[in-house]
Amino acid sequence: MTALLGPGGVQAHARVVVEPGRSGPRLRQVTTRPPLGVRLAGGEVWLAATAGGPHGGDDLTTEVLVTAGTTVTVRSVAATVALPGDGTPSRSRVHVIVEPGARLEWLPEPLVAAAGCDHRAAATVDVAADATLLWREEAVLGRSGEPAGALRSTVRICRDGRPVLVNGLDTTRPGWDGPAVTAGAGVVGMVVVLGGDDEPAEPDRGSALALSRPEDGIVVVSGTAPHHAAWRSGLRGLGVPRWAS
Repeated sequence: MTALLGPGGVQAHARVVVEPGRSGPRLRQVTTRPPLGVRLAGGEVWLAATAGGPHGGDDLTTEVLVTAGTTVTVRSVAATVALPGDGTPSRSRVHVIVEPGARLEWLPEPLVAAAGCDHRAAATVDVAADATLLWREEAVLGRSGEPAGALRSTVRICRDGRPVLVNGLDTTRPGWDGPAVTAGAGVVGMVVVLGGDDEPAEPDRGSALALSRPEDGIVVVSGTAPHHAAWRSGLRGLGVPRWAS
């Protein structure tokens, strides 16, 4: 879809369809314009922004379809930094469908809520009953030495049409940085695994990570850290290297 630039900022819509190839995944369809970019490199799909932001007023939507039987890892070239803009909120939407027998590892770099931003992020993931999903979600609450901007983010994961996880963070609500939510942490993160054979170790006592199994075949690790390097170090301590790659 064509990106539109006007008083309200940039509006762009990207669609990516991934299917099995002879030696790995291949892109059957890529429809995208700046600032949304996509490429296939090293057998992985890379999301590559061609401009900074999103800035206030930008409205970006990315759709990813992982077709039946495909195994693919999706990464991003760099972190996404939400920035102030025209005084209106910026928005990013991700809608992912994982078809039967497919496996998706969603491992992008974090979303950074820079000071002064007003960003709304929403991810919806629809996973077939026999598909496998690894989903990593990371939010950095302000760049180094600055407070977090306004961030409202949600993740909704459904399996075979049934919601299995809904999670969110809203830094505009009173008490969001209190002991019951982030406790002043610089990073909030989550890893969700549906299916597969990943078996993480239990977090150390006193760790800011928590591991839960809400139902058979689902593992959720969530937690906070003072900075991004500490968050990734905590994930590495669980013994599943690609969770922190």
